[in-house]
Amino acid sequence: MEIKMKKEAVLAAGMAVVMMLLLACSSVVAQDALDYSWGTVVEAADGKIVLEEYDYETEGTTQITYLVSSELTIENAASLEEIVPGDDVEVGFTVDGLNKTAVTLYVEKDSSVGTEEE
Repeated sequence: MEIKMKKEAVLAAGMAVVMMLLLACSSVVAQDALDYSWGTVVEAADGKIVLEEYDYETEGTTQITYLVSSELTIENAASLEEIVPGDDVEVGFTVDGLNKTAVTLYVEKDSSVGTEEE
């Protein structure tokens, strides 16, 4: 009886490890499954961000609206409220039908801001 319980405990622990590995791998795959684009912010508010992007098909610019994921990750800004029109950003997004949802945002910062020229 005691050996059977030990086997069941080892099996349960093994299954837990496998599940954790599967979850970790799925998040890596999810990041790899993102599409990426970049542009200049036109608007960032109310659960969306609008970018002006270059359209290679029309050889002109177009405005693209991205919904904002509840799990949005932002680099170089503390929140969506700090992103203002004119900021250049790279967006990692998913596509569901006609909707594009921003999952990651990287805000380009001018490295010369706050430095003095010599």
